Amino acid sequence: MGAVALFTAGCGERTEPARSDATPVMNASFKANTGFIVPVTIGGAVYHFLIDTGASFSVIDNQLAASITRVANDAQIPVIFHKMLENGLSTPNGKLTRAQVRLWQSLPIGLGSYEIPGVLPWIGLDLSLVSQAAGRKIDGMLGMDAFRQLNWVADNRSGVLTVWRHRPGAERFGHCVPYEDSFGLSPGIVLNFGEAWATFRFDTGARYSIVAEQPTLAHFMSQKATTPVGAAAPTATVNGVSQSRDHLVNGLSFDGQALGRFRVSEGSENMLGLNFLARLDRYMFVPSTMEFCYEASHVTQEERQPLRSIAIRFVDDHVEFFSNGPKDLDRYGLQPGDVLIDINGQRLEAAAIADARDQLNTTPVGALTLTIERGGARRTVHL
Repeated sequence: MGAVALFTAGCGERTEPARSDATPVMNASFKANTGFIVPVTIGGAVYHFLIDTGASFSVIDNQLAASITRVANDAQIPVIFHKMLENGLSTPNGKLTRAQVRLWQSLPIGLGSYEIPGVLPWIGLDLSLVSQAAGRKIDGMLGMDAFRQLNWVADNRSGVLTVWRHRPGAERFGHCVPYEDSFGLSPGIVLNFGEAWATFRFDTGARYSIVAEQPTLAHFMSQKATTPVGAAAPTATVNGVSQSRDHLVNGLSFDGQALGRFRVSEGSENMLGLNFLARLDRYMFVPSTMEFCYEASHVTQEERQPLRSIAIRFVDDHVEFFSNGPKDLDRYGLQPGDVLIDINGQRLEAAAIADARDQLNTTPVGALTLTIERGGARRTVHL
């Protein structure tokens, strides 16, 4: 934290002359609280990758990698990768040890009409927990090495992500701010807290924003600007299942606009997740000029204090309850492994798992009726 903001003034509306070759690479649907899961082609087969700016390099599920490529040998691994892995691979939720990471020979990835060349090795991880959290199979993640090659326009109102090879001249935004970027890191912008500021990097793979315990969260707490969320539900990430400690923070602002009550999780870095991006009507990343442009009618929002801490995940083609301990769900009349069929009479689709989490944890007491399946029998649970 410091006393002078790095970036304060927006660059205003910016357009460029239309180019004959400035056509979209692809259009894909998305949900603001789930992120960008896009179809890609590798070797003629279609897979689904998460666009994750929180990942410095692209990631592939080890099981898939073993079926389509081979482990990278030392001659194919850049020196920077060796150095990066010496002390473990850093993630917003902690570090992965060298034993948890494999490096695979990368192959070209087709993203719509654009081909991302196979140059840097793929980082191989077990992505089963990421799939459980997303409500669908995630085969890999396109990290910053791929993200920087393209321009990204996300419209939260229509739920459409448009990807461009060149900066789209026809796109007009009322606000643009510069962002900082460097090798191995995500795009970074500044959030203000009174006269202090902190750099936050974008993580499109995280549902909630993350705040470093030192010094950022410690400063917020010293100013009595945080409220503990309470008992947080277990969270599944590439680091495993963990119990995050979450807070509601007041006093943050972006580009001169107050954020209002803003939910963050404790971590090792300052990262802006989907709960920040969902506040915007639409936005655009332009890596060539390091601009973040946006339109927003409701940046200021008051995120709700959760009333419960119930976790669900996608397993074996259904959504089930899970917990860190056998007694976590007892108070709700639920058990780990119970299958969630519907909420208030509305059948649950796995792809809507993020909405279901919010509904389970923020709906007032007495207003939830669940249909679950346990041991082959269905029953009703009132919360």
